[in-house]
Amino acid sequence: MRFLQINTCFPGATHDSFVLSNSGLSANQHEVNYNEAHGKTRVVIEKSFGVLKSRFRCLHRTGGVLPFSPSRCSQIIQCCIRLHNLAVSEKVPLLESVVVQNINDNAMFNANAPRRAQDVRIQVANLF
Repeated sequence: MRFLQINTCFPGATHDSFVLSNSGLSANQHEVNYNEAHGKTRVVIEKSFGVLKSRFRCLHRTGGVLPFSPSRCSQIIQCCIRLHNLAVSEKVPLLESVVVQNINDNAMFNANAPRRAQDVRIQVANLF
């Protein structure tokens, strides 16, 4: 698995489980299709993060923490992703076959999603 796009400019951004849990029930077939596609994509992304954390233990909480500023942590994460992609290209195996669980430590906000966010979600779902 290669990372094709990264954005580390928003430390502490809201986890996607918040978006999913506050999206409401599916009202039509477009939203059902969107939810299915989003769920499949999320599984791949979570697995990719698990592989990345297996290769670079400093990114997983069992390997410690990155005791740097958010800006410096962003640079370290970008570097790890680039090195991971290089390792994939060069067929460098993971040293350990340890499965890393990607546990969400983000605080959950259980209020209703803002109306604007719901409107955008409906627009995107209608594309499916």
